[in-house]
Amino acid sequence: MRLIYCMLINWLNCLLSFLFQNDFSFVSFYGHNFLNILNFNMNTIFRKAYLSVFILISGLVLTLIVTRNTQQHVLDHAKHEFNLVCNEIQIIIDTRLHAHAQLLQTGSSLFAVSDTVTRKEWEIYNSRAKVKEDLPGIQGVGYSHIIAKNQLKQHIENIRREGFPNYTVKPFGDRETYTSIIYLEPLSGRNLRAFGYDMFSEPVRRKAMELARDSDMAILSGKVTLVQETNEDLQAGTLMYVPVYRNGLPVTTVEQRRNAIRGWVYSPYRMNDLMKGISGRWSNKETDQIHLQIYENDSIAENNLLFDSRSSISGDCCGKQTLTNSLSINFNGTKWLLVFTQNKEQHSFAESKEALVLFTGIALSILLFFLSISIFNTTYHAQRIAKNLTVELKESEERWKFAIEGADDGLWDWNLETNEIFFSQQWKRMLGYEEHEIANHLDEWIKRVHPDDIQKCKEDIQDHKDGKTSCYYNLHRILCKNGSYMWILARGKILTKDKSDKPLRMIGTHTDLTERKEIENQLIQSNIDKNLLISILAHDLKSPFNAILGFLNLVIENIRVYNIDKIEQQLNLVLGSVKNTYILLDDLLSWARAHSDKLPFEPQSLNFSTLAEEMIVTLAPNSTGKNISITYYSKDEIILYADKNMISTILRNLVANAIKFTNSGGRIEIVAEKAELWVIIKVSDNGVGIEPNIVSGLFDIYRFNSTAGTAEEKGTGFGLLLCKDLVEKHGGKIWVESEVGKGSDFKFSLPEYSCETARTTLDG
Repeated sequence: MRLIYCMLINWLNCLLSFLFQNDFSFVSFYGHNFLNILNFNMNTIFRKAYLSVFILISGLVLTLIVTRNTQQHVLDHAKHEFNLVCNEIQIIIDTRLHAHAQLLQTGSSLFAVSDTVTRKEWEIYNSRAKVKEDLPGIQGVGYSHIIAKNQLKQHIENIRREGFPNYTVKPFGDRETYTSIIYLEPLSGRNLRAFGYDMFSEPVRRKAMELARDSDMAILSGKVTLVQETNEDLQAGTLMYVPVYRNGLPVTTVEQRRNAIRGWVYSPYRMNDLMKGISGRWSNKETDQIHLQIYENDSIAENNLLFDSRSSISGDCCGKQTLTNSLSINFNGTKWLLVFTQNKEQHSFAESKEALVLFTGIALSILLFFLSISIFNTTYHAQRIAKNLTVELKESEERWKFAIEGADDGLWDWNLETNEIFFSQQWKRMLGYEEHEIANHLDEWIKRVHPDDIQKCKEDIQDHKDGKTSCYYNLHRILCKNGSYMWILARGKILTKDKSDKPLRMIGTHTDLTERKEIENQLIQSNIDKNLLISILAHDLKSPFNAILGFLNLVIENIRVYNIDKIEQQLNLVLGSVKNTYILLDDLLSWARAHSDKLPFEPQSLNFSTLAEEMIVTLAPNSTGKNISITYYSKDEIILYADKNMISTILRNLVANAIKFTNSGGRIEIVAEKAELWVIIKVSDNGVGIEPNIVSGLFDIYRFNSTAGTAEEKGTGFGLLLCKDLVEKHGGKIWVESEVGKGSDFKFSLPEYSCETARTTLDG
């Protein structure tokens, strides 16, 4: 039996050496010494406890199998974690590229709503977009304009007159078509080298610009050396282009797009800076860092290398476990190959988890062997120990989490079979909810999507599930806890499928684009307001200028015929038109200042009766000439806490309008009264009145019409818009009640905080 024991020890040594390629001679050494220490009759033990020997051998074999499986499981777990991180990085890069495309498309939209985007407007757009904060690593955002050969000289002179005396289009040479970078923000540092560069003159850039023009999509160029590069920190570069077409031209076909092309909104990227801005450092531990290489055209070649997170793998790879993975990104036809490598530090066997399992199993097997000799019939305890050992060796899988949780993006992980979704804490926090307030189910998302957007979301998801798109991409509104809607950029990708190619799992991100969407809408609205204001101004200036020109022409043509009285009469008419023009411009200036919040607001205690009497005296010349009486009445003393200049302006405009639209011998009344928490001030006349279709648009700039009366005299109309803004600055409102032929009542209200009782509140 001693011989059998020695053979067992030697067999165990050989098996361990074969399985783990390590020297386990110490097993034989300690096994034989243990046999010498045990000074008892082995033959007796083996004769009476042959089943214990079987348990020992089975335990040792099981230990070896479990140890081998543990070693494989550790390796598989490391590969699994590595592949998850690689997938996360791929999604991050893909998401950021589409975010850059969205930024450029927004810039292109700026040109779509205005025929003339100035350099200042481009600077304001980029500063309000917060590109550096939201998209770190971007080199800049610019606009390249197409210049015909016969317009080149004039173009250069125009730019130089803008304050760039050394500007020219580079490189020099005779070409049929030129393009020039005329806008680039920030216009400083390296970007100054690109100002005026003709990107169409370089083949790689030209190919990308033509693809963007023909497809009306955001297109990435191939590998280039940016003109921003210097001799320091030389990096590979690439550029993204979005076409800008001339407004009003069709762009349905390729030929139409080529005829309508006006220029390109673009961004240059220095690849090292771009990747650092996207993902930062790969790992804090140098030996465990993921080495990422990015190649263009899905081909591994030195001349296709766009980015290398390390110029060379430092250190000795001996004693390290190398993991590799390759993934691809297809961005609107441009393919990038992502090659990942990770050298995991490989510990010695004595320090590994396998060693712990092995020696624990051997110790337990030997312990069971000796215990079974003394308590041969305690099979229950033996099964329990084996079960506990199995439980201890069994490892639970952790849920995969995104590495960009700290990037303020909401994360979701969707089980397509059960419709269960894991929503990250940040996803719920973006909507204003706590962790426990939203369940992990698809319905929680569906019921919060805006009703007008849900159908498009479902269609985009289905297109990705059907393989029509490389990823799920959608911009929609989602309901927050406070009842408001926020704009969300949703990105997702199917990770796993079954054998029949049915999608099983999809993961993605939600990015808050609310602020950027608001900026875009503000820019569009500002342009609409600007065009509307110009239209109104041109309309109102035309009439007085026509009168001025007409009267002056009459005087000039008849200067030798008219007597002095006739000339004086004609010049007085010219003077009246000039005064009307001045009043128009003065009203416009006051309205613009009030509308832009640049008019100072200085409230004080005011006696409204005094203001009303002063206004009656001021406008007496106007009213006396038409024999119109103006009276003020109030049964209470009205004390306001308001801005004197603003209230005087309101009264002056309303009373002056009443005089203009009241026939000779009429009357005007100014009445002030208290109504609960409000003070109501009324300017009433018995003039010609206002037609109902005009009343509804008197205070609305979008329905504004200077022919707001039926009398021969006409006001500028801006006075009423100014009154509306000044009343609203005090927290009140203004309205009109009128009947044609019977007169009009213009009323405005001031809330109780404008009264003396609220002075402390306003002063505080």
